[in-house]
Amino acid sequence: MPNHWTYCEYDTGADLFQGDIIARSGPLLEVLGQYHQHFCEAKYLAFLVISQTCDLVLRKQRRCKARHINLAVIRALEDIVPELFAEVSDTGIDGIYRQEDKGEARDQLERILNQNEQAHGIFYLYPDADVRIAVHAVSLLRISIALRSREHYDLLQKSRCGRLATEYRNKLGWLTGNLYSRVDTPDWSDHVDGPGEVEEIISGFVDGSKLPRPNVWVPDSWLLAGRRKNISLEDLPRDQVYDALKAHAPPPRNEVVMARVREVGAKVLTQITDEPLRAILLRLGEDDAFGILAAERASAIARANFGDKPHVGADLFEVVRVDATIRAELPAPVEEAIGRFQKHRGPREVETFLTFYAAMPIFTAPAVARVLELASGIDAARIAAFEAALRSVTPSASLVAYLRGVAYELTSGTLIERMTTRLENDQAMKAALR
Repeated sequence: MPNHWTYCEYDTGADLFQGDIIARSGPLLEVLGQYHQHFCEAKYLAFLVISQTCDLVLRKQRRCKARHINLAVIRALEDIVPELFAEVSDTGIDGIYRQEDKGEARDQLERILNQNEQAHGIFYLYPDADVRIAVHAVSLLRISIALRSREHYDLLQKSRCGRLATEYRNKLGWLTGNLYSRVDTPDWSDHVDGPGEVEEIISGFVDGSKLPRPNVWVPDSWLLAGRRKNISLEDLPRDQVYDALKAHAPPPRNEVVMARVREVGAKVLTQITDEPLRAILLRLGEDDAFGILAAERASAIARANFGDKPHVGADLFEVVRVDATIRAELPAPVEEAIGRFQKHRGPREVETFLTFYAAMPIFTAPAVARVLELASGIDAARIAAFEAALRSVTPSASLVAYLRGVAYELTSGTLIERMTTRLENDQAMKAALR
């Protein structure tokens, strides 16, 4: 009794069925030697009856309707896998395939195992000692021979060694008659332990553990690099091919792409254009936080000059923070820094702009005059020194950091567009994506 669910029992004296497996018996080989000598070769493990069952029923005088009985050849799957994989990933070198095509090769094997490889007309046969098939095998439905039923029916009956289960006979009949539709037969996933078993079979043929020699799957970029280095893959032992190509392999494509994205992104992110610069001025004119930081800077100058009068610094903080005249003047040094930045011939980066701003006095002459007008409790003897300090004081680290945040925020609005444009024209990126 067959062990695998794709086969079923049969009576030795029963009529032939479509889906009967015919062994390479001595008498059969003798007949084939007379009419189809080529099919006596050992690579043909057995034969599969593909004539319709209704035409094989014996009637009067032990004759059937079919004048000829058609037999499709059965071959070891390992013998045709290289040819199948070459169709998917043809490198011109036996057993060496592109890593990018490995998924398609696995899909092709899965179609074969589930009897859905229609284009090639392939019917899969699981190894089972009771049907005398010792290895994973396939019937090639497009390659068949015909024997006369009157002369050879009994011979084929006696040479029969197995029979497909009913649903698989149905699928075989349909595949034989029409390779472009589909009959509903159970997939491996429908059976207990089926998914694990089918994965083992697919992996075995894809990786090569079920083949005489292992397959080698490498990225196409490795093959191209190997050819440029004049590596003769045909002359290398199969187990040395991977290491030989790896030694000359270019960086993985995804690493090249990501490196370029990081490099271009770093440049784009740090660069600033005229549009964000104009937006900075508009933002600062209405920005309370910027005004508070400037007021803190003026208060610090007051404390340094009038340490014996703490209230001066506190009063000055409030004056600078809320006074409309002073607030209106605060963006002016930023505007001047922008002007200098736009005129210089160096990098157009945010940090370069901030370098110009960091060297600018915070308070303009009108702003200083307004501070002195509103300040109270300042000794006349120290007013000149205080005025000089206000005129020369540069932005604090807090002011520069705040302006940096504003600049990057306003720059990021066009970041994606600018990065896309740069990457579309980046030659290294184009080469990596070929």
